[in-house]
Amino acid sequence: MPSFRSPKEQAQHAVSQRVAFKESRHDNKGDGMIHAVGTARGYQQSLAKFAEFVQENRLGDLKSATPAVAQAYLAERQESGLSQKTIDLDRQALQCHLQQSLERVHAIKETHLGTRSYPSRKCTGFICLYDVKNVMVAVCNLNEPDALTPIRPTWVPAYLPFGTTALTISPVL
Repeated sequence: MPSFRSPKEQAQHAVSQRVAFKESRHDNKGDGMIHAVGTARGYQQSLAKFAEFVQENRLGDLKSATPAVAQAYLAERQESGLSQKTIDLDRQALQCHLQQSLERVHAIKETHLGTRSYPSRKCTGFICLYDVKNVMVAVCNLNEPDALTPIRPTWVPAYLPFGTTALTISPVL
């Protein structure tokens, strides 16, 4: 029998059936239960979107969903250009709900994992935010507006109070 609940309420009910907050996740590995509040929240959001997909395509409700419907949903999420992390979260939520493994769908969009680079106009504010130990990593060359050349203090006292900006700086060679 189809559910008359909204997709959000269906997801909330599905996650509430799998929650085991008072049990240790380390002692109960692989039990298919959700032991963390953040995981429950993420799964609930993912399952709500899946329930909307099922409802829009007239495929029943969340409770009657099959692995084939789940794979079709993941393929649609892939085509919409989402990141791999988002698609994996959706897959993990569906696996928890269906109690079956699903094939991993790879994102079309490449995820760029790298360090964060700041333009020099943003780096000037960092001098005041970091103490002397971290100032070499946090500051860019202020003489060249678009360069990300690291600079170092030419004189570092034994103790410099936090937030002090009275440093003479020169480019690292």
